[in-house]
Amino acid sequence: MKKIYLTGCFVVVMALGTPLLTVATTVNVSLNPANWDRYPVWSNGTNYNTAPASEEMNAAGHLVGTKTTGTGGSNWILGLETTPNYNLQNATLDFQWKLNGNGSYAGIYVGTRDGAGVITSSSPFTVAWHYVGYQIPNNTWIYTELKFSPSGYNYSYSYTGYGGSDFLNGTAIYGSATWDRLADSKLFLQLGDNYVAGAYMELAEAKISTAAGAVPEPATMLLFGIGLVGLATIRRKKAA
Repeated sequence: MKKIYLTGCFVVVMALGTPLLTVATTVNVSLNPANWDRYPVWSNGTNYNTAPASEEMNAAGHLVGTKTTGTGGSNWILGLETTPNYNLQNATLDFQWKLNGNGSYAGIYVGTRDGAGVITSSSPFTVAWHYVGYQIPNNTWIYTELKFSPSGYNYSYSYTGYGGSDFLNGTAIYGSATWDRLADSKLFLQLGDNYVAGAYMELAEAKISTAAGAVPEPATMLLFGIGLVGLATIRRKKAA
């Protein structure tokens, strides 16, 4: 009876295959200003990402970028990108940020870029005055989730948590060239067009989650092992 049972286990496992579990990995993006940099934004021979500004980590451990002079509707900006590059193919990018216009109008873009420029970006978010894009409350946390696939990405901007649908969500489609660029990309935030000094953007966290691969399900592997032991026992007895 034991022979039949053990052999049966082995046959069932081999017939059904070995179920796999997907193991996800999460990378926390550093908020240390040393791991962020300003990138060039050229227009008519001028790099406008040189506005007087400061970048620091506050007491809460958040990255804060502040424009230290007013820029009165000009093109001068403060744009920060991660120094490390990340593979965002088949990944989920979550980050929590807010914009403080310091009592006046301010606008911000968020998204991904590489050495060639912007890969994916939001329409501008603005506080205090609606220009183009989406108006947001001043000094209010926004949870952003971007899920990338070969054909496009799903986006969600929420006041309540990652994946929420209370503010803005949808899908953007792109081609293979964009997909290829996402294999070596950066997270960026770009603050511009504020009319008073002291407007700032603050990043509380950023993380990238990916499916690292599939591993055999433990329970099935145990059953598979029992089947192998049973088969080996039968063969030894037949040889004897």
